[in-house]
Amino acid sequence: MIELTAERLAKRAFDVELLDEQQLRAVWTEIGTTSISFKEFQQFLLRRGLLTSYQIDRLLRGEYSGFFYGEYKVLYPIGSGAFAKAFRAEHKETGQAVAIKALRQRYATDPEVTGQFVREGAVGVMLRHPNVVPIYEVSSKGDTPYLVMEFLEGRSLRQFLKLRHKLAPAEAVRLMADICAGLAYAAERGISHRDLRPANVMITSRGEAKLLDFGLAAIAHHAELDKVDEGPNARTIDYVGLERVTGVRKNDPRSDIYFAGAILYEMLAGRPPMPETTDRIQRLSTVRYTEVVPLAEIDPELPPWLTGIVDKAMQLAVERRYQRPSEMLADLLVAAHRLAAGDTPLLSPSAVNTASFGPNRLNGHAGELARKVALSFEQAESAARTKAVMVVEPHPRMQEVFRQAFADSGYQVLLMSDPDRAVQNLQNGLGGVDMVVFYASAIGRPAVDAFNRLADDPRTADLPAVLLLGKHQGDWHADARRGPHRAAMSAPLRIRKLRELVARLLAREVAAQIG
Repeated sequence: MIELTAERLAKRAFDVELLDEQQLRAVWTEIGTTSISFKEFQQFLLRRGLLTSYQIDRLLRGEYSGFFYGEYKVLYPIGSGAFAKAFRAEHKETGQAVAIKALRQRYATDPEVTGQFVREGAVGVMLRHPNVVPIYEVSSKGDTPYLVMEFLEGRSLRQFLKLRHKLAPAEAVRLMADICAGLAYAAERGISHRDLRPANVMITSRGEAKLLDFGLAAIAHHAELDKVDEGPNARTIDYVGLERVTGVRKNDPRSDIYFAGAILYEMLAGRPPMPETTDRIQRLSTVRYTEVVPLAEIDPELPPWLTGIVDKAMQLAVERRYQRPSEMLADLLVAAHRLAAGDTPLLSPSAVNTASFGPNRLNGHAGELARKVALSFEQAESAARTKAVMVVEPHPRMQEVFRQAFADSGYQVLLMSDPDRAVQNLQNGLGGVDMVVFYASAIGRPAVDAFNRLADDPRTADLPAVLLLGKHQGDWHADARRGPHRAAMSAPLRIRKLRELVARLLAREVAAQIG
């Protein structure tokens, strides 16, 4: 790693077009001198959001490429698989946040893989559904083909289950209804997923499930058939194994339904139905599919009409399986209705939410059923819902602490990691948020800036807000713009005290509205 001075770092950022002349001039004017240490200059650029740690690390390594894909500037990596890498990026002119998925270099020179990548990406461009992550653009220009997709605040279902392990039936059914709604939409257009697994389901900060990587399984299968790991082809091998066991033709669309059932099984049981392994032979083994322990044996307290959905989806006799995702979705909506009506002691009222599989998205029998179900959901929601709290915190484990703490008190919880994006969403009229909590411990000074921006903007000035300051951040308390419904708390963080403070601030808001 090359040691740089502040001026050399600035020049290098300018040379690769991460900073322009106007930005640099503004930086030096604000600092007031070029005689600043490299570390201080680096921290200044990070606090102002002019560069990211990822960009600075690449500059320090002397790298001059990989900072842009077309019109999009790479901010930092968000994922990596066997055949592609994913980044958070933003448009150079508009600042629109997107996700970039770029082929790894070892495949970027393979005409067959790159051609298929572009063709299958184009299939994804055609899919526009609330439960499918949209692909905006497919590019084969330059050295590396890439896709431009929606950037979502949230985490994969795989990460979600690592934190939560086992979900309440209402929440599991809601998420699976989202998944099946996306599958049904694609199936109506003759498109199968072929790589359905928790890692390819995104759970948004609003608790909605969205499907990733439609059409890309064939590329992974071609590129990495002889490797089985946690990359994108892992479940592609599982599809091959399943179809060998069941004796159906390759690419049978009902295979998606089997693995949808496997996901629902894992959410309800707290463990996957098939043992996880990196051994290719074991993944293709018949025993792996014929010795699945019935869900009802794993958790006898689950109602049989719910375990029955999993059993039917995972039938090895394909003619006894759901034949279309819409059929499974219809049964899930009935199950959701029964759960909302209290037809199980395991119901978690805060999990009831129709927004993520709204009935207006469906047609025919499933749509009519969903419209009937929605009435019960609205009634349950009005009784269970109190207020919605947005928590701005980048670390998944702390997000889970806050989510659990507020959910236990009956709040709906919206999680976000980027304070600027949170403020923009609120200023642009994001509905349903009654309170926002910024945790500055990991975010740093931008949390204070975001907290104050809400106070300064007439559109958000009346929104109750809490700023939580971490250890060694107590001096920032005086900088926070507080008021009757805005407060700051210094470390140490006490969840009980935080919930009491949030309740008081919301009570003041309600009192003001009544008055």
